[in-house]
Amino acid sequence: MRKILLMTAMSVGLGLAACGPQVDCNKLDSRLMECRWERYKKVNPSGPDLKKDEYMEIRKTVEEKYAAGVEEIVSECKAHSGRDSRAKVINKCLGLKSCNQMYGCLEKVLARKK
Repeated sequence: MRKILLMTAMSVGLGLAACGPQVDCNKLDSRLMECRWERYKKVNPSGPDLKKDEYMEIRKTVEEKYAAGVEEIVSECKAHSGRDSRAKVINKCLGLKSCNQMYGCLEKVLARKK
């Protein structure tokens, strides 16, 4: 999970230096955190159901690592005032209601060259 977050952070971070529209860094933060468990299920489909009490310690660890990864992404976004050549499309992805749709959209956008 951390590897996927770091790859996302690198992709967003590398594109932030460009001029143009701005990514809504606060919305990026809130959507990534809002969708954390859907993402966990997607990247770890055979993993335990962390909503069960018996997995509370694992859940806490996963949540802390995910939050740290999101913080890296958002800090990079804010350090560049949200500037990214793909900002308009990234913001559109963040506006999608479904977490799976949002992540699918972000993966496609971030795979593109800046």
